[in-house]
Amino acid sequence: MGTDGARLAGNQYGKARVRVARVERGADGVHRFVDRTVRVALRGDFTAAHVEGDNAHVIATDTMKNTVHALTEDAADGESVESFLLRLHDHFGGKADHIDGVLVEASEAGYRHIDVDGAAHPYAFEQLRERRTARLDGMPRDRVLHGGIEELSILKTTESWFRDFPRDEFTTLPETDDRVMATIVTGSWRFTDEAADFEGAWRVIRAALMETFATHPSPSVQATLFEMASAALAACPAIDEVSLALPNRHYIPLDLTAIGRSRGAVLLPTDEPHGLIEATVTRT
Repeated sequence: MGTDGARLAGNQYGKARVRVARVERGADGVHRFVDRTVRVALRGDFTAAHVEGDNAHVIATDTMKNTVHALTEDAADGESVESFLLRLHDHFGGKADHIDGVLVEASEAGYRHIDVDGAAHPYAFEQLRERRTARLDGMPRDRVLHGGIEELSILKTTESWFRDFPRDEFTTLPETDDRVMATIVTGSWRFTDEAADFEGAWRVIRAALMETFATHPSPSVQATLFEMASAALAACPAIDEVSLALPNRHYIPLDLTAIGRSRGAVLLPTDEPHGLIEATVTRT
């Protein structure tokens, strides 16, 4: 089978967007709700499946889905998304000799207990916009684990400026000494220890990102990104690299003088186009 003069140069296959949820009912009556979207992908010697139609090496993607469900059922209460991926990766990494690469990743929705009369309700939740992520790639004795975050929407209304940038015949952007700074953070961090306290790492890294964004006087998104990533590294010894992507969401001052109102007191939110600032920061 196949076409003369063609060869299979590389391949990967698996199951994507496996949705799974779990309710953990604590002995104290307080519940935890886990809501994840999982992906599994395998690399290796699957040439025969592509060029000969021979499925002898092909683990069905439906089996991958069922494995995600089964390992979710087997999880200990309170298991982190990173620890779940380590178990999932171990399962497929030792499955067959013809598999030489396993990628597993997950995105976990954030939920917070609803406050009722000043106290957290034990089993009612509100869903947050942000999502916690994790990614594990390689083989069991040679793999890289990343934690991460996406859809973290943050904004501050002052202590941000942008000036002294190059100008040419196409530059129309005015310099500003005070502007709204808004972004939706996507980030990842590389763990150096598979036995790390992943829950603790999540808490201190998220707090470092948020607090640095809030308190750093910002001459540019680039400068704030570097400070945020540096703060995350300082807060968590279990990681050695942080990558962040920060879109610069613009809030443009409107000129309302034509209708008898002020200039700049009202802002126009715009999502597109937007600047996109990306960088990776490592330990020295």
